[in-house]
Amino acid sequence: MRIGIFGGGQLARMLVQASIPLGLETVVLAQRADEPAALIARNVVVGAWEDRAILDEFASRVDVVILENEFIGAEKLTYLAQRGCKLVPSDQTLATIEDKAVQKQTLADAGLPVPPFTLVNTFDDVYEFGMKHGYPLMLKTRRNGYDGKGTAKITDIATAEAVCRSLGFPDNPLYLEAWVPFQAELATLVIRSTTGEQCVYPVVQTIQPNGVCRIVRAPAPFAGAALQEAKTVALAAADAVKATGILAIEMFLTNDNRILVNELAPRPHNTGHYSIEGCYTSQFENYLRAAAGLPLGDPTLRHPAAVMVNVLAPSQRVLDSSLIHAALRPKVHVHWYDKREARVGRKIGHITAVGHDATEVEQRAQSAVYALERVLGKKIRD
Repeated sequence: MRIGIFGGGQLARMLVQASIPLGLETVVLAQRADEPAALIARNVVVGAWEDRAILDEFASRVDVVILENEFIGAEKLTYLAQRGCKLVPSDQTLATIEDKAVQKQTLADAGLPVPPFTLVNTFDDVYEFGMKHGYPLMLKTRRNGYDGKGTAKITDIATAEAVCRSLGFPDNPLYLEAWVPFQAELATLVIRSTTGEQCVYPVVQTIQPNGVCRIVRAPAPFAGAALQEAKTVALAAADAVKATGILAIEMFLTNDNRILVNELAPRPHNTGHYSIEGCYTSQFENYLRAAAGLPLGDPTLRHPAAVMVNVLAPSQRVLDSSLIHAALRPKVHVHWYDKREARVGRKIGHITAVGHDATEVEQRAQSAVYALERVLGKKIRD
């Protein structure tokens, strides 16, 4: 079976790496030849995703298509299905998730707990929602938002119009959410095989300053009842969007101990990278197993604690792999994405540590990340 990976970034790179022990043949569809997955994959199709000839070539070389990127447009998956490709997830699932307002409405219609929200068709929608729910409000783009991009905080009615325009309104479709006072952000992964088998990963805590994931702690250090409720909600969310393959579910644990769904992603997710070393079967391997109809692996933790810390670029600059030397120390696992260029605040790698004591494990991972980021900063100044 030939697995086609739609996208050429670091998630595709880790999918390619996970395919090797399984003996699965992969084909990467990348937009550039220097993307992280294209640099290591044996089979690569390179070109614009809007080019039907490129999609035709990709379709001719694969049996099943999986995602590393949900911003491709569901119509492209529909096109691949018409050319005989099996889709994991389906084009209908991607269409539901890629528009975040449709995603939220689908979850709400299924009875799942989500923050109050509304579409922004006119400025009056903002004023009325603010009158009902108070300020601040969270404004979001309906499509293509990630890592804090495409979101903005409306602090009061006087700034509402300016904030909407800053996100491209009225040309860019937006929606509003009520502000959620929360004690933690949580996440988990649901794997659903083409055979009907499914499993759920441990619920983790994510630390996301400025909307960018910095730290993932597994397991989340909260009461068992809250974590079980998060798993129950995650499974129900997978049902609501008819997910197959992998679904990442990001949630809020509110100040009054309720679980609210924040966002879904139908692909491997940054909050699950700890699973490579932390779990018996990584999210990448299990996604491949699910797509190929192979028995799923065990998603449970191999150690009492696992912590992943993202390496974030301090400045725009050209990158080379020699930079990672500062992070190569005992008892940490370094993952360098081999991006050609760094952009400020973007992920260029991650470091995971595992062990028995959560505090010590996190310190070990953080120390290696700080050492690497110091080198990145020093080279920039020089």
